[in-house]
Amino acid sequence: MGLPQLFFTLAPYERSFPYHDWVLDAMAKQLRPRLYLPVAETLHIAHVLTQAVKGLLLGRTGGQYLRGYVEGSQLDREGRSGHLVDAEPTRFDKAKGQWRLHHSEEAAESGLRAYVADLMEVLKCHQDFQFCGDDASLLRAYVAK
Repeated sequence: MGLPQLFFTLAPYERSFPYHDWVLDAMAKQLRPRLYLPVAETLHIAHVLTQAVKGLLLGRTGGQYLRGYVEGSQLDREGRSGHLVDAEPTRFDKAKGQWRLHHSEEAAESGLRAYVADLMEVLKCHQDFQFCGDDASLLRAYVAK
């Protein structure tokens, strides 16, 4: 089986992360703003991220394109997207044994990094894809950051 070839991370931003009513209610009752109810906020974020991954794995997601959040979190500061142009839908290439992400010419030219639109709509946070292939050193370097 070996090491993973595709490494995906999410970086939730607590100030814009969607909180459930019970977290907002606890904040109001305790007169605490965001970031000052650490246990409830952490448990909620962990639960939402777990459900988001399960939804992706089971294919039960749906959504729209949110331009503002994408431009705010997925545009590379140096104008490089880091991914090859591929007009076809995201798929697993059995012949090469690797994932191929959909990445338009326009996205590559503007430095737009890969993201999952369904997650962007709900979580409004930065996403990162790293392709390691057979080179385990890339995975070790990313995990060590």
